[in-house]
Formats: sequence, C-alpha cells, structure tokens
Amino acid sequence: MPMLGTVPFVDEDAETVKKTGQEQISSEAASPNRPDAQHCIRELASHLVRPTESQYRQLEHLTCYLKGSAGYAVRLPKTTRGQRVRKPNLEENQQPEEHLLEIFTDSDWGGNKTTRKSVSVAHLYWNGTLIHTLTKTQKAVALSSRESEYVAMTTGASEGVFLNNCIEFLTGKRCRIVLRCDSNSARAFCHRQGVGRVRHISCGLLWPQDLVQQGDLEVKPVKKTQKGNLQTTYKMLRVFMV
Repeated sequence: MPMLGTVPFVDEDAETVKKTGQEQISSEAASPNRPDAQHCIRELASHLVRPTESQYRQLEHLTCYLKGSAGYAVRLPKTTRGQRVRKPNLEENQQPEEHLLEIFTDSDWGGNKTTRKSVSVAHLYWNGTLIHTLTKTQKAVALSSRESEYVAMTTGASEGVFLNNCIEFLTGKRCRIVLRCDSNSARAFCHRQGVGRVRHISCGLLWPQDLVQQGDLEVKPVKKTQKGNLQTTYKMLRVFMV
C-alpha cells in the first residue's frame, strides 16, 4: 500500500481540483502584498505538474489561512527621506536629500531534502518602507553556506539595482543601496575580487563585487534577531504586517 502523501489525484474531480489549485496559487503568487505566504506558495507551485494528496491538504490549509487573514496588509507608514528600517535617524555619511534602499537577504542552505537546493529570499525597503519581497529556489546546489548566502545576496542586489534606477528616475534624487546579510563570509566575498579559492561559483555572479568596488553598493551586517530568517522558514513576520 503506497504511503499517504505520495499518491497522485486519481478521482473524477482531479482535473477540477488541479485547475482550482493552479488558479489559486497563480493568483496569489502574482500578488506582492502577502509576503507571509510567499514561501508556502513557492513550495506548492513547484508541485503543479503532478500534485499529491499531501500538497492538496497543504493547499487547503493555505487557503484557509489566506481567508482567515484576509485583513492583513503590508504596513506603509509615513517616513522621511533616507530613513532606515530599524533606526529613523540618518547615518553619518548620508546626505539628507538622498533616498535609501535597504535589501535584507537570507537563504536556507540545502533546505530542500530531496534536491538539496537552497532558497533565496530578499526584502527591499525604500526609506524604511517595505516595497518588494521575493522568494526563489536557487538553480544550482550550493556546496557551502557561504555560496548559498552569496547567491541570495546576488538575487537581492539584482532587484535592488532595478528598483534603484526606477527611484532615481521618478524622484530625480540619488538613492543609496545598502545590502544587509548576516553571513560574515558572504559579506567578505563581496569585498574581494574574483572567486579566490571558491572555484565552484559562476563568474556570472561576481558583478556585485564590481558594484562594491565602485561604491555603488554597500554591504553591511544585520543581526539575526532583526532579520528573523525572513521567509526561509514558515514563520510569519509580524513586523511587516498590520
């Protein structure tokens, strides 16, 4: 007898259930206003081709959660130009007319027990206000936690550069990009040139090093208590929601 959770849908309503699940996941995945559910949605979306009874129960659980928390929303407080997430005061080297784009990244090294692929997560704040979140499965298997964290930093920096260009175009003011990560080794890798002894990192991921050397990207630490593991776990971040 096959184990529960590995049995695919075979009942007469399978196609209806599958279609409904796809529509539900697709609609929620396209909506950026629920960062607390993005991790679950990404996990379920990876099983759309051949869903099992276990994924169907997870989808039911997620649907009930979204229905029960329909009143949740991302908090958009009134902020000042250049305000940070945790500290409202400007930094010493920051001009009062500058905007500030902070990027918090995280990853779970080998979090998927089947494929051993890691998950990259990034939260982007403009003057202390959350404006974009993402969760993405890394394409290659990371051989170390440093590599996993650095790939997540590269993903967040890519989104940050795009949003930075949009902010500067719309406001006409300069915008600083600050990338924050709790991994000391990953931050140190951003400040060096080349791969060094880490031979298995693709050369296409080294462009953040150039931005750091040019002064267009600042890499700074963040405490684990402030970051809260972002969305690489199933814990909801109350700080982002009302």
